[in-house]
Amino acid sequence: MTWIILLFLLGIVVSLGFGLYYLLTEGGTKSRRLFKALTWRVGLQVALILFLVLAFAMGWIQPHGGPLDGPVNEPDTQQPAQSETP
Repeated sequence: MTWIILLFLLGIVVSLGFGLYYLLTEGGTKSRRLFKALTWRVGLQVALILFLVLAFAMGWIQPHGGPLDGPVNEPDTQQPAQSETP
């Protein structure tokens, strides 16, 4: 599962790099190859999002707490221990 996601991300970064290269070498936004590279990037991003939604729906991936999620503060239901004094 991780490899599939990493391949999607690698493809997105590579197509973005091609888009930058075509923008710098062909100069301007009228480049057909620039348009094609950025179209691939958008298509890969949409496919990645759809794949993640499908994987979540099928139970292949499970959400978990992030680094900012702290422990849940539940009220203390235990009574304090009473000391035995004669």
